[in-house]
Amino acid sequence: MINAYSKAIYKISFANTKCEFKVGQVSLCMADILIRNQATSATLLTAFNPLSVVHSMRQNLKRHKELLNLLVNLDVRFVDATGEDPAGIWSPELGFLIFNLGRDKSDSLALQFEQNAYVLIDESGMAELRLVL
Repeated sequence: MINAYSKAIYKISFANTKCEFKVGQVSLCMADILIRNQATSATLLTAFNPLSVVHSMRQNLKRHKELLNLLVNLDVRFVDATGEDPAGIWSPELGFLIFNLGRDKSDSLALQFEQNAYVLIDESGMAELRLVL
């Protein structure tokens, strides 16, 4: 599981900027996106495939919409994101890049949506895998 998160390519599109990054690496485009959003951190979180158990696209999209609604209600800034397997073994997972959420709230949301982990990006653009389950 950790290997899959580490090999994944995470993609963000924001204001005509496309950014791809991996866990354990500094991404200058992510650092730029954080600066442009006056953010010191960002959390990349999905609601797809809880507990790393593959679900149908219909189930995953339902969970994605629930996460979207929660983020809107929390009144936080976020943009769409995806996590993709470069080998194509697993389907891309939709998610969100959420600005200035912080570790505690990120941990809480990950647990609420039964995610084993999420990606936390600091202001330098370093992407760190955070295990929560």
